[in-house]
Formats: sequence, C-alpha cells, structure tokens
Amino acid sequence: MGVVWGASAHFHDAGLSVIKDGEVVFGAHAERYSGVKHDKLLNQEIIDEALTWGRPDVVAWYEKPWKKNIRKLWTGEWRYSKFDPHPSKYLKQFGIALKGDLPIGVDKRSVDVWRKPELFRFYTNTGAPPDAFDKNGQNWKFPTYDWEQMKRDGNYSWWRSRLRSMEKYFSLVRVDHILGFFRIWELPAHCESGIMGRFRPSVPISRQELEAVGLWDIDRLTIPRADASDLEFFFGARAAEVAARFFDENELFSNSSDSNVNRAGIIGGGGGDLSFTKRLQNKYWTFKPEYSTEVQILKCEQLKIREGSPDWLVAETNEIKNGLLELTRNVCLLRSAYDPSATEGVHSVAMFDKDAFYPRFDMERTRLFQKLECWQRSALSRISHEHYTTRQRFLWTQNAHTTIPAITNSTNMLVCGEDLGLVPDFVPGEMQNLGILGLRIQRMPAPEQGENNNSEFGIPSRYPYDTVCSPSCHDTTTFRAWFEEDENRRKKYYSQILGQDISTTPKRCTTETMRAVIKQHLESPSALAIFALADVLAMDTNYINERDPKEETINDPTNSRHYWRFRFRTNLEDMKKNEQLTGELKKMVFESGRNVPK
Repeated sequence: MGVVWGASAHFHDAGLSVIKDGEVVFGAHAERYSGVKHDKLLNQEIIDEALTWGRPDVVAWYEKPWKKNIRKLWTGEWRYSKFDPHPSKYLKQFGIALKGDLPIGVDKRSVDVWRKPELFRFYTNTGAPPDAFDKNGQNWKFPTYDWEQMKRDGNYSWWRSRLRSMEKYFSLVRVDHILGFFRIWELPAHCESGIMGRFRPSVPISRQELEAVGLWDIDRLTIPRADASDLEFFFGARAAEVAARFFDENELFSNSSDSNVNRAGIIGGGGGDLSFTKRLQNKYWTFKPEYSTEVQILKCEQLKIREGSPDWLVAETNEIKNGLLELTRNVCLLRSAYDPSATEGVHSVAMFDKDAFYPRFDMERTRLFQKLECWQRSALSRISHEHYTTRQRFLWTQNAHTTIPAITNSTNMLVCGEDLGLVPDFVPGEMQNLGILGLRIQRMPAPEQGENNNSEFGIPSRYPYDTVCSPSCHDTTTFRAWFEEDENRRKKYYSQILGQDISTTPKRCTTETMRAVIKQHLESPSALAIFALADVLAMDTNYINERDPKEETINDPTNSRHYWRFRFRTNLEDMKKNEQLTGELKKMVFESGRNVPK
C-alpha cells in the first residue's frame, strides 16, 4: 500500500496524518509546530516531520478546502501534494531540465543584507567597467562582498545555501557575472557612473613604481583639475561663470586683474572681449569640496531643471552638468581609499593611502592624458596595460579557485557562467579547469583559441564544447533588433557568417535569416544551445509583422528605468498551437543531433 498522507489545509485547523502499510504512524495539527492557534496552513515543520516516514505515494486532501482553495494549493503546497519534494527530480523523469539564474549581487535593502550585514561593504557599489553596453561603465548600486568575512563565516555558507535552495527547483544554474568571483568592479559611494572604479582585488601601483619612470607629479595625475582651455571647451562663453561657481579660486585666479569673472551665478553675465583661454593662460582650477564628486554635482540645486523650463535652459544646464561630470573624471590615476568612515572631502589626504594607486580605466580618453608629454603618455599606457592584463593574473586566478569550488561543490547542479564583457584572456581556460560552462553570444566574440580574435562576430562552429551558445541573452537586444539597427554590420554578418551575397542583404531580419541563425547555433559543438522566445518566434512571419523588436529587450543594464520591465505578450498555449513553428523547430533540433532518443 505504501505511504499515504491525509491532509487538510486552508480550513480552520490544518492537519496532516501518515498511513504506512495500513497503519497510522503519524498525525498532528499544524498549530503544534507553528504555535499559531487554529493555524490554517501546513507549515514546513509538520511537512518535514511527515517526510521522516517516507515520501508519499498518495496524498488524500479533504475535499472542501481543495475545491475552495485550489489556486492556493497549486501555488503553495503543490510540491508536496502532487510531485516529488524536489521539482527538479520530478521533471527529470520526462527529460526536462530547468535552468535557474543566480544574480551576482543583492540589493542593499534585501533580506540577505538585513540578515548578514557583516558580509557586505556598504561604502562601495558593484558595477562594470566601460564596455559594449555603456562607454561610461555601469553602477548597479549593489554592495560589494567582503570575501574574507564570507570565508570565515562557514566557508562561504551564504553562497552555498543559495545554491542548495535553487537545487530543489533547477537542474542547472547560470551564475550571473561569473567574473565577479575572479574580481569585481568596485566603485566608491560618491560615484554615479561606472568609469571611476577599480577591480577588487587587484595589486595597486606604488609611488616608487611611478617615480621610477619619471611620474612624480602625483597630484596632477590624481586630483581632477581644469585649465582655461578645458573650461572653454566644455562651457564655451560661460566658462568664467562656471569657474566662479564650481571651482576654487586660488591666488593666481583671484588676483588676476583681467579675469572678468561674473560672480552673480550660473545664469547671466559676459566673458569679456577676449576668450577665456587667452585671458587666463597658465592657470588651473580645482573643484570646490561641495562639487567634487559625481553625486554632489547631480544633487546640485543650481543644476536642477524645473518642470516647464524652456528648451534653451534645459540644453544649457545639461551641457554644464555633463561638462562638470567629465571634468571630475579628468584623471589618469585613482588613489586607494583606506578609511570608509572619513567625512572629509573626497580628495582629502585623510581618505587615501598615499602610496597606492590604480590606473583609471580608459585614461586615454581624458583631456589630461592628451595634454601630457609623449614620454608620460607612453609610461602611463604601459603601466595601465600591465595592470589590467598580466599583473593580476595570479591573484585573480587564485581568488576564483578559492571561492568557486567551495560554492559549486555544494550542489549537483550543472553550473554555467555568464562571462561576457571585459574578459581577460586566461579566464576561458580557468573556467574549463573549474568545470563551468561559459556563455557565447555571437555578437560578442570570446578571446579564446579557435575563434578569430579579429572577427566582429563569434563563429558557432568553433565554439568549445564546454559552453552555452545563444544568438542573444536577457541583457541584450533580440537578434532581430540587433540585426536591423546597423546597415554596415548587417551586411558584414550576412556575407561573412551566413555566407550570402552581400548585395542581397535584407533591411529586416527575415524568417529565413532567423532560421539560418538558429540552425548554426543548434549545430555548434556547444554543450547547450539556448534561445530567447523572441528569437524562436522570429521564424514566424506573423510574429515578425506584429512585434517591434526594439520593444523586446528583457533587461537594459544601462537604464535604471528598464531593469527587467519587459513582459512577454505571447502565451505558451498559443505557441503550442502553432504547429507549423513547433514542427519546424522539432525538425531542426532532430537534424542537429541534439535530440535525446526515447
């Protein structure tokens, strides 16, 4: 007869009994475990107690609450009443594997942070350096992890518990931004964009190293400053006004008789007959303490736009704001903050380790770098290149081999890693050593052996086996939107990757094009080929005509107003009824050799 559960819930007193081989071996009310009088819910404690007698072969529900509360039961206790306690195990019987997604970061207001605040660094934010998504990098506003404390706290028990919980529902898991286990892009709390961060952990550049190559003027390289040409470049005729409002007036500036600075504020006033640059050569300005960071500038009352302001005022104010933001980033080296509790200005000596520096990412874009002498630019470029490539190789590899195995060994799930963006050349090999599948998105070719490093596109036929391939992902536009947005790129892809006559390149992503793309990915050596629903449906002419591909981006990581806002407008029932599409897809899967024989 096996094990039979008799259950009642959502109706006065919830209760559970167990009959094993014809004998009642257990029976209790939920309130005995929860302490809640007349508890209507079957709590986890009573269910766990019942499971000690074995997994139920049959569950008999009291009829009345079943009919009244079928929705509650289906979304609440379904896994105990109808299926195996682990849904992932149940689905495996049918050859189905669910893939979960594990974010790299958690919100500062989340329950994780509330329960374990000692595991997080609240005076920093997590983000990403400049890449194909955003030229100024990204600031996700998540606190960074205190990995040392996490190791002391039960050998990364917080991470291991996350994966064990997911294992109940999923057979494989995608770890978002797996590079965060090698190193994470860390931003000071006063930064708004992602460009002024640094990798943590990383070995800094010492003062002695800089002086050894002749770079002794550290303040000039680390403290944002502007000369007259900078101010005029960003602010034009309003350079003098901006200088008076937002920058310190040192002795040279204030004693100058020909400065003609308007001290009335940002609006109004002239700059004299001569240009600002000509009148104030050989002088420079530094930010006032109250305007020295990105956050301070964005909060500045003088730069806020009232609703209904004229277009010229909006444009002028935004120009000033953007110019100030650019000048806060006008440095080549970043100082290493060591005192998170310091309340002095961001450029105060009290906040910094005087002998530790980090090259600003993409420093070559700054006006400061362009104004340096040739030998200085050369020295800084060598230091920056070495810092971001070979200098951290051992440290980042060691960090990954310390954290990742301790976490992944706690689960039997197959682990996939999102390794897009700025990927060091040694990472693909290390992920292989760690037994983690990498992600290959065709528009973002990976720097690995077997692919053409000079190619603008990945080549699915050359992907390694231990990868997951896809034409797009949730952080990118759909393939159809990407294909249609750039004519030159579209022609290159059509001729180089699909092998078609470039003169016949369509302006839109046709169903034939989408079929060819999906076929390429299915036939790739990658262990898994995964497709966004929008990419699959793009093989249907009716779908293409009904949907604007620009509206189908699931998540835009560069736009805080578009975090996970997209909702799919086609339900699975209708997709299942589309026998032509489903039949075609089944045939493509079968012909690719990815089908599993019954």
